Amino acid sequence: MKRNCLKIITILLISILAASCVNRGALSSHIQGSSSLSSSSNLQNSSWVVSSEVYSSESVSSSQAEVQSSQIVVSSKANPTPTPTPTPAPTPAEPAWPTSGGVPSPVNVPNLDGQNVVQNDSAVIDLSYTSYGFVKARLKTANANRMKMMISCNGTTYYYDLKNDSSVESFPLQFGSGAYTISIMINSSGTQYSYLLTTTSQVTYLSANISYLVPSQQVNYSSGSNVSKVAQQLVSGKSNNYERISAILTYVAQNITYDYALAANPPIGYIPIPDEVLARKKGICYDYAAVSAAMLRSLGYPTKLITGYVDNGATYHAWNEVYLDGQGWLKVMSVKVSTSAWSRIDVTFISNSKSPADIEKYIGNNSNYVNRYIY
Repeated sequence: MKRNCLKIITILLISILAASCVNRGALSSHIQGSSSLSSSSNLQNSSWVVSSEVYSSESVSSSQAEVQSSQIVVSSKANPTPTPTPTPAPTPAEPAWPTSGGVPSPVNVPNLDGQNVVQNDSAVIDLSYTSYGFVKARLKTANANRMKMMISCNGTTYYYDLKNDSSVESFPLQFGSGAYTISIMINSSGTQYSYLLTTTSQVTYLSANISYLVPSQQVNYSSGSNVSKVAQQLVSGKSNNYERISAILTYVAQNITYDYALAANPPIGYIPIPDEVLARKKGICYDYAAVSAAMLRSLGYPTKLITGYVDNGATYHAWNEVYLDGQGWLKVMSVKVSTSAWSRIDVTFISNSKSPADIEKYIGNNSNYVNRYIY
């Protein structure tokens, strides 16, 4: 049976709640690619067991006492001193946010379209933005065949679906500065692909984390996107970076619910569009992570979208890592997450958890997560 990424939450819940459970069924979600080129990014979902609380109501009956005696008996004992009502303990004050540096500015990517282009009769690769950590590509004319984008550097190769309708897409160059091989490939038969256009490029980043500060196919937004506008509204008046990031992640956790229908039957090659996810207010783990990354990047916070394995390798899942200098903590809903440089945030689990303490421990344990793809 395929496993749902939310089962982790319920395993934690079962360990602390003595409650009956209802099996909600197996769900599955796929990010599919060519099996001959790379492992499928299958967002597989298992049965999600939701603890059910048992409520009991007691009927309280009372009988009216009748005074049957005409005599009044006065106790010979002295009236006891009334026990004073204890003063309730004050609610602990929320701790002050950790000290943070100055608020970052979003990366302003200039329009460099067409300044460094490789092309042939079939396709175009635009290398004008490599110093910003991404590359653009498109077909010149629509093609009925399935297309792939291949990006290799430093011994690592990723494959992406490329739209076959000639629209432009951006792909991350997240493997650091170095020599990249970038290719557009066309499906020839079955799972076989052939090169349509290929080139190499020596990439030098403008800054170390630049590829995690700009839009890409998996983290799709612009300065005019609704996710960017909402992010600006959420941090208005806030000058502490920990508070600002916490506000964004809490908003995502509170305003997106898990989409069981999408998990059960996702489109082939599903990629979230953050504005659409925000509008429909529901999604799978991939959606939570994409919206979180888009909002944080739009504010200037380096953020990774990661897909990989949880539940001892049995469940394919998506989460984020966000970068902050120094050590501190973030508070997402009721969950407190310690931070130091790149720090893992799992908004899906936080959003659907009833046990903040257990989720804190789970997210903080590196052995619970295995990275597969980093965008």
